[in-house]
Amino acid sequence: MNTIIRIAKKFKIIRFDAAMILTKKHFQRLWFPEPGGGGDIPSRAGRGMSKENFNELFPKEFWKEVVEKIAADAPDTLLLAEAFWLMEPYFVRTLGMHRVYNSAFMNFLKKEENAGFRSSIKNTIEFNPEILKRFANFMNNPDEETAISQFGSDDKYFGVCILLSTLPGLPMFGHGQIEGFREKYGMEYRKAYLDETPDQHLLERHEREIFPLLKQREIFSQSEYFRLYDFINQNREVNEDVIAYSNSFNGKNSLVVYNNKYSNCSGSIRVSCPFAEVSAGGEKNIHTIEIINALNINPDHNKFVIFKDNITSLTYIRRTTEIAENGIYFELGAFKYHVFLDFKVIEDSGDSKYARIHGHLNGKGINDIEKLYNQEINNPVSEIIREMFQHFNNFMFNDPEEIDKAKLLYSCNKISYKISGIENFDKRAAECRSQLISKMEGLNNLREDIQLLSQNINLKNNFQDPGFQRYLLPVLLPSIIFGNSVRQINTDIDYSKTEYLSKYFIWDILEDIYTKSGVSEPHPSIIVKMVKIVLKFSKLFVNISTEETFADHLDKFFMDEDIQSLTGVNIFEGKQWYHSDYFKQISLILFITSYIELYNSGLFEKDLNKINFTTLEKIYSIFINSDKESGNLFENLKKSIYTSIKKDAL
Repeated sequence: MNTIIRIAKKFKIIRFDAAMILTKKHFQRLWFPEPGGGGDIPSRAGRGMSKENFNELFPKEFWKEVVEKIAADAPDTLLLAEAFWLMEPYFVRTLGMHRVYNSAFMNFLKKEENAGFRSSIKNTIEFNPEILKRFANFMNNPDEETAISQFGSDDKYFGVCILLSTLPGLPMFGHGQIEGFREKYGMEYRKAYLDETPDQHLLERHEREIFPLLKQREIFSQSEYFRLYDFINQNREVNEDVIAYSNSFNGKNSLVVYNNKYSNCSGSIRVSCPFAEVSAGGEKNIHTIEIINALNINPDHNKFVIFKDNITSLTYIRRTTEIAENGIYFELGAFKYHVFLDFKVIEDSGDSKYARIHGHLNGKGINDIEKLYNQEINNPVSEIIREMFQHFNNFMFNDPEEIDKAKLLYSCNKISYKISGIENFDKRAAECRSQLISKMEGLNNLREDIQLLSQNINLKNNFQDPGFQRYLLPVLLPSIIFGNSVRQINTDIDYSKTEYLSKYFIWDILEDIYTKSGVSEPHPSIIVKMVKIVLKFSKLFVNISTEETFADHLDKFFMDEDIQSLTGVNIFEGKQWYHSDYFKQISLILFITSYIELYNSGLFEKDLNKINFTTLEKIYSIFINSDKESGNLFENLKKSIYTSIKKDAL
């Protein structure tokens, strides 16, 4: 006792190693076993002692005396005990130790003894929730196997790590845990014996999922408003494998849900487990609370609550009355988890905006609720575009003879009507239909002409590239439909078509459609950029060959942000560089769109030997040859194309 006091006056924190062996229960078991008990240490069997004699010689718990002595002689000292054999609660509840290492956290969760883990929390908060703050939770220490050996490096590890980071108390990370080291370090080690390098994937996932929570520990560290919940499945049974709890601090609410089992589950949380409220005078009352009240939400039929999952960055919306009546419903995969923060209650306005968003999402999360509303729900063209693309898919991938052209053209007419905003559109429908039919025929003929075009020596290799073939039609089809729609308003709107269409969020919708269709190569964002480029520059080759102001068209082309973005224009050591591959593909697609423009205008029949086609081919060759000679320098490319076109007097 004197040694402890002397050290306490020199240091602010004292750690007591293996403190449980000095509790009365284990001191007698190890050193003076009760007669007839045999004892755990054979050599001590002859030193047996009855419980009465032992209590007479050892009347008071030693650690309780230590805590009282420290409180009197060194009150600013924090006492930290190492205890196992499930003695952790005893040290903080009965003996009054300030902190205790909680090996039960590691062992229960590692073995997936989830009912035992939840029971340990239930027992603590029914006694006094403040006790939760006294546990130092960990996933490994020098006496145990490493965290990665016990929990792996995938979802189970991170699920338990989420609990470590969001439960009240002290989260403790072991040496090498974040880096994924597998060597078990003893305290006697002078150096590591394994040559290990940090697991970059593990580090990045910590940075993405765990570190942001640790930076917000104030939301999770207190226990006054900590509430544990039973997860009730469809059979109205408690699923002990799901650990769910909420907390609050300074008006900030949090909700954590984790499934510590290799199985899928679904259910709801509504009413908390019992917890104690202890008055200053020591009087204790047991309560439960509904989650709607734990999150400080007042239910109203016209109010919604929006909250964000800190792990996925998805935002969710629920009716406040729905939470009050049924709680919050979850579907959880094996070892999956959520950490919900940023709870906001919003009242719906006259346009039922949030009711429409709620109905559209049907419980799912979304990256940006406001964007969803503007892009999908309040967008007059979104549904029509998606309907139209069902027909697009048939056109792109099926036999042309099997396509329901009437439905495709009907969808195209509807999209033109919505985009153009022309009230008397029905009167112009015949004209629009005629233009669309012509362009669709142009595309069908193009598919037939591909073989003929690809026989040309300058085009053969590019046309036969399977990567190019994969997204040729997905680029050309929307370009034709959207371009035709905008032309109903103004035939001279070519370059600003993309800006006009942006107000309908068409580019986001288009990328989403291709993503959901399973298009992965090239990435849907690249296809969308190609569509925008075609809309702006479909007549580039024709304009170059027919107008004296060709330089103006080229200036606009090279300065365009989508052209520069797709070709990766960048500055290094004072020079502008670009990537050749996409420039070649852009050049080939613009050659093809010029071919379609000429076909539509009737400037030539399907005779590829006419002068118009030869001119287009010559411009395309200039683009490709200039690219070869540029050395990937953007200025060289531009200069070569300008010079060659001027020299050839196209």
